[in-house]
Amino acid sequence: TRTFALLVAVAAFGGAVNLATYVSPAYDGNISGLNDAGGAYADMAYGSTAALDRLNEDYHGLQLEEGDLWRYDDAVDHANNANLFNERLGIDFYSSLYSNDVDQFHSDLALNNPSAVYYLGLNGRSSLEALLGVRYFIAPRDDEGTIVPFQFDEVSYRYFNWDVLTTRQSLALAFVQNGMLTRSQWDSLSPVERQSCLMGSVVVEDADLPVLAQSGLAPVSLDPVGAMASLGAPDEVPYEVTSAVDVPTPEDAERAARTGKELDYPQKLAAGEASGYVVRAEDGQGFVVRSGSSRVHLDFDAPANSEVYVVFENLRFTPFSRLDTYTDEEWENASALVRGSVLWDSATSETTQRASVWARGIDRSAWSQGQVYTTDYFMYAGHHDFALNLGVSEEPLTGAVLEFSAAGVYTYDSMTVWAQPMDRFDSAVEELQRQQASDLHYGNGVISGNIDMEEDGLLFLSVSYSDGWSCTVDGHSADVLKADVAFMAVPMAAGAHSFELRYTTPYAFEGAIVSGISLAVLVVLLIRRRRRPR
Repeated sequence: TRTFALLVAVAAFGGAVNLATYVSPAYDGNISGLNDAGGAYADMAYGSTAALDRLNEDYHGLQLEEGDLWRYDDAVDHANNANLFNERLGIDFYSSLYSNDVDQFHSDLALNNPSAVYYLGLNGRSSLEALLGVRYFIAPRDDEGTIVPFQFDEVSYRYFNWDVLTTRQSLALAFVQNGMLTRSQWDSLSPVERQSCLMGSVVVEDADLPVLAQSGLAPVSLDPVGAMASLGAPDEVPYEVTSAVDVPTPEDAERAARTGKELDYPQKLAAGEASGYVVRAEDGQGFVVRSGSSRVHLDFDAPANSEVYVVFENLRFTPFSRLDTYTDEEWENASALVRGSVLWDSATSETTQRASVWARGIDRSAWSQGQVYTTDYFMYAGHHDFALNLGVSEEPLTGAVLEFSAAGVYTYDSMTVWAQPMDRFDSAVEELQRQQASDLHYGNGVISGNIDMEEDGLLFLSVSYSDGWSCTVDGHSADVLKADVAFMAVPMAAGAHSFELRYTTPYAFEGAIVSGISLAVLVVLLIRRRRRPR
């Protein structure tokens, strides 16, 4: 008995020590990531989203009218779920009602959301900001390091360290699309091509095509070229990987001419060649990085007035220990003391299980981040495709800088550069504005509004799809289809209509019936048991 009690005491003590270490801020435990008492409320109520409330109080106002619905996007570090707390329609999500369809939408467009428990913004992508009804964009004040979407060119309000920018063209959360693309066609395209298609067509699931055919309300069926015609098809831009030497500026050239010093230009980095701490993989499809914050350059010629992307397909990261970062020659020349330190550190320290690839235009200061997790990381969600937005420039873009945050091996199936022309962007949004819903109301699981359809087609709603949604048009039942992978569309005939969508939790009624029957059976069994003679 004493031995058993001693074992229990030792186990309890060991468990307590482990638990204390796990949560202790002194050991970078869970508590270190929590807010101080009262801090969470302050972050929610007085963070960057508070700038929207102050803008509403200001004489400029938020242009709020009856039936006026809009979203905002926030490029500032802010509290998770601040949009829910402040009762604003936002873009972010954190550990609330997860939607697999929205997650798939992000994956198909190679948005940088490596985890399944949170989404942070739209990477400043102009088309997505427009399609999802984003009217206000919050950015750090006077900060050139933020990718600002093309249509946000007016600072409406300044509040502490934040700027609230207003779009020059705002779409409602419901509008008409006159073209249709099938999901199988969508799946055959690159992420940037898919994004371009969204401005000129609605993507319909192949399984829903018979429903549309039976209704007789299907919009014009388009091929990908036709779907991209509204915005203009993006172009894949050829590039070369070069060493991480900054491109000389005109001032550098003048200084070199004055001093007689030769300029150092980036050199082409072939497969297997090294630039500082970065070695290009032998097959050309990856980089071996021996030190964090190392860089390489991409040289290309992207046309002016284009939104430029660097796209990684199946980007994966394998971390290095400290020992892995040494070359054979460096290891041979290292002292015994250094070798011992490196071996001990490699044996006892955990390697990082996540890394970032940062990208920016060669002459720009705004960085775009792509995070990649290893399969051992606790928040790994299977995301490996990332399109890094370099923003829009009035001048041609001649290259990009890639920076790797951690030592390790970065591999990919392909790395491409795409340029999305923006000359037609304003006219594409204006075309969608011509047929957008009015008197929109949203709350308590109900969305209602009015729409004037010029011809038979689909009313698109940028609200995530679920089997729990049902719809009536002019009081009559209507189909609710999954659209654009994650959202909803309702087939409607030409003419003026009122519509209402209502949400009920799927299988809630059936679950209540099963629970009621189970409760009744339990009551009967208890009664019979009490009446049974002892």
